[in-house]
Amino acid sequence: MGIADRIFDGLRATIQLNERVIVLGQELKVLCVEVRDMDRRLIRVETALEIATSGRFAALPPTDDEPSRNS
Repeated sequence: MGIADRIFDGLRATIQLNERVIVLGQELKVLCVEVRDMDRRLIRVETALEIATSGRFAALPPTDDEPSRNS
């Protein structure tokens, strides 16, 4: 294998790698959009849970049999 063959093999590998990087970049953009959508949906679910449970899980005052929770 001569030096010219090695140079051409290196250039071919570089071009193939460049194509793969471009495809991965496009796939990354799609994944980014999906993650943002999931994040927005999760925020909506969290907000709905907070609204639905507001005030229901407040700590009850201690009874006479229980020690105070502050001590």
